[in-house]
Amino acid sequence: MISLVKQKNKYGHIYLSLRESYWDPIRKKTTSRTVQNFGRLDELLKADPNTLEKLEAYAASLRNAVRKEKGQETQH
Repeated sequence: MISLVKQKNKYGHIYLSLRESYWDPIRKKTTSRTVQNFGRLDELLKADPNTLEKLEAYAASLRNAVRKEKGQETQH
């Protein structure tokens, strides 16, 4: 599962990143990894006010692509 994550640091800045959760067979539990960091939300919005909507749409398209890929794997 891929999601857009907002994290606030101790200075109050919000950072955006794209994270993927997956099953770790060695530890036998789910974990996550950062796929891509986008930077500070305030700076991204300054450059393009629609950044958040665009990134959410991007994350949704990646989720759909992964679901389709997994669906094809289970049909084989």
